[in-house]
Amino acid sequence: MTQPDTDTTETLDEVLKDLRGQFAYFRTVDYKRLVAHTLLSPVSRRLGLRRHRLIHSVAYGTGKELGFRLEDLMERYNLYDVELSDAIVRGTHEGEPAYAVVEISLTIGDRDITRAADRAATLERATGVKTFAVAIGEHIPAHQETRANAMNVALIQIAE
Repeated sequence: MTQPDTDTTETLDEVLKDLRGQFAYFRTVDYKRLVAHTLLSPVSRRLGLRRHRLIHSVAYGTGKELGFRLEDLMERYNLYDVELSDAIVRGTHEGEPAYAVVEISLTIGDRDITRAADRAATLERATGVKTFAVAIGEHIPAHQETRANAMNVALIQIAE
């Protein structure tokens, strides 16, 4: 049996790396769609939200509606950043209006927690409405729980 030449092996390694990346991307997109479809109940239970509804979801392309509601309240670059949130829920908390800014990832990492906290703070400053930060993931490493608590980000685990 002959050995493949080095160029062929490198080319196959590159193809496999590319395929793994594409698989991870599509798995993440599917997970975000699944969670966007089912997140209202776990988010409302975790935060104590009542009369909740999904007002923004990247998975379902509802970003423009959110922009129309907030464009007079926020500078364009802040609005754009908030629109990049994976989902935003509106409801009431203890009888007052409230939002929840949700970041969704297969495995919760530092960036997910930071983005949720920053975007929730931006939305709360712009609207004057209490806004919770939430990160949802299939896997939540133990060290991220400490970080999330320190940044006041609620963590929710939803397995596929």
